[in-house]
Amino acid sequence: MITINITARAPVRIDFAGGWTDVSKFSNLDLGITVNSAISIYTYVTVLPIPSGIKMYSVDLDIDLTIDNIKDIEYNGSMDLAKAACKRFNIEGVEIITRTDAPTGSGLGTSASLGVALVGALSAFANRRVGKERAAEIAFELETKELGLYSGKQDQYAASLGGLRTYYFDKNDVYYGYQLIGGDLYRDLEKSLILCYTGKSRLSSNIHNLVYTNFDNKVNCSAISKLRWSGISAEKALLDRSLENLAEAINISWEAQKHLHPSVVDETTVKFFEVAENTKVCMAGKATGAGGGGCLLFLTAANKEHILRKALKEAGGTILHFNFDNEGLQIW
Repeated sequence: MITINITARAPVRIDFAGGWTDVSKFSNLDLGITVNSAISIYTYVTVLPIPSGIKMYSVDLDIDLTIDNIKDIEYNGSMDLAKAACKRFNIEGVEIITRTDAPTGSGLGTSASLGVALVGALSAFANRRVGKERAAEIAFELETKELGLYSGKQDQYAASLGGLRTYYFDKNDVYYGYQLIGGDLYRDLEKSLILCYTGKSRLSSNIHNLVYTNFDNKVNCSAISKLRWSGISAEKALLDRSLENLAEAINISWEAQKHLHPSVVDETTVKFFEVAENTKVCMAGKATGAGGGGCLLFLTAANKEHILRKALKEAGGTILHFNFDNEGLQIW
């Protein structure tokens, strides 16, 4: 065990198309494909040495916990991910401070970015630092195997690797598709995207559970197939350097996602989509993550984003400013 302070930072992500196909229930049946990008909104984890026990503090939730012995860890909904990470690396004698810049329940993959940052910081503190791909896998295992939560894998990989890229998922492996780095399309896309927080938080695991139980009906199966197609279409749009085709892929993804379960769309989401449509400058839009509140992502026509930004703010939305992140997990 080393005795210096360690800090890790991992980005959250926005997803363009193909979401849900990265969930094992679906990727075990057919290849999953998603297109997403890490963005410059971060989760931070700092680990400091203390004489004994485990101290935890969540800045966002203002939760302060003290655990005398690692054997005393119980999962009760209070900083469970940090507890699971301590158990995974068998670490005591630490104080863990967590903070995220994303709103609570934003749908930006904040739990995944927290998991990745925890793995990065604690593995480095224990002098057992892991690579980025392994950090993503461990963070996924903490949520799904240790805590029994429902989750796909795209969030952990985006938080760990960073970048705007395509991921492919099968039963056992994750493969990397096309990555967009720099250039005119990269800059135009970054400028034309708007990320709006609706003010309504949601728990993605709950929506995942509802979608799982609804999976056997024909409408749901058809929606998953369309989500796969939207991922393929989004990757091709990036290869073709076409924002118009990317907008079409985003819209296909959102229409399919809405058919997974009624909980994906709520009254707040409907309100903001009506505002966007009425501006006549919005090319595409979707809920980030599972839906049911949180953040909405919109793509506007070139040099028209200011019109939609103003309309969304006047309707009560909060615009979250960001750039694309190409670094992923950082540890120092």
